[in-house]
Amino acid sequence: MKSLSKKLSVLVLSVTQSACLFSSPMHWDKKLTAEPEQQTLVMAVTHVKLGKNSGDNEKFWHGTYQVLDSLTQYEGYLGHKVRRSLSGREAWTLTLWQNEADLKQFVKSTVHDAAAKEGFLAVSTARSFHLTTSRSALQTEWRDVEALMDEYGSSMY
Repeated sequence: MKSLSKKLSVLVLSVTQSACLFSSPMHWDKKLTAEPEQQTLVMAVTHVKLGKNSGDNEKFWHGTYQVLDSLTQYEGYLGHKVRRSLSGREAWTLTLWQNEADLKQFVKSTVHDAAAKEGFLAVSTARSFHLTTSRSALQTEWRDVEALMDEYGSSMY
């Protein structure tokens, strides 16, 4: 009986870890707060689920954190936040840009390209969307972002 109880505890912990998500706060660039509420901006959101290979997943997160550390050096960057599961097998990124051209330049950057190549093997599914919106209509709460992903998201592979 003790063995069954232990197995159930491990199962519950496993399910809880995969469902438990934690998030960084929104990091705002000073340029955004200086702009009027009517300013248009581009929100880019990516949601990935990773496979079971911990080595590949570590490479994915290494690249992700390198990208996050570099964001402020890119023209047009306005803010970001990240959410991940406790297990590290699910990730959401949200970035804000002054316009689509600035976002495209960032995506073509050496750091982003290297992270994408390094983390590719870990990814089992990936969805994303870009949305142009006004600053006053911006929705950065994760429940709102999830709804936007359901409406606008498309598979990346």
